[in-house]
Order: sequence, then C-alpha cells, then structure tokens
Amino acid sequence: KKNIAIPGSIGIITFDNYPLAEYMDPPLTVVDIDTYKLGEEAANTLFSIIQNPGQHRKEVLLSTRIIERESTMKGEKRKK
Repeated sequence: KKNIAIPGSIGIITFDNYPLAEYMDPPLTVVDIDTYKLGEEAANTLFSIIQNPGQHRKEVLLSTRIIERESTMKGEKRKK
C-alpha cells in the first residue's frame, strides 16, 4: 500500500523458518532455530529455578542459521 519495494527499498528478515516463509511474495529470509530445542531448554531452566530458587541466572546459547531468500536479495541474486 505504501509502494515500498521488497527487497528494492528495504529487506525483510524474520525469526523462525515457519512453513510458509518460502512461499511468501517475495520468499522471506529467515533466522532458523530449532524451536523444539528452544522450548526444551526453557522448560529445563524453569524446572531448575523452581527446584533451586536462589540459583544464579543461566544462559543457554542455541545455534541458528540464516536461510537467505529473495526478501533480502538485490540485483542479480534475485530470481527473475
């Protein structure tokens, strides 16, 4: 509606590779993460806090990857 071209004017990247991301127009670039593992780690952390209320904060890093699609590609990289 605002006549903003994607990716010509701006690029779009979203979090989690949901099933329809590759079928959007244009297909969306995503930061992919194992959401099952994310939920599992969150539950484990919650249970740990419940069992040990005075414990120190815990940080968990999960690996991610970028799946590049047309929503962030300019020029020759784009599919015609």
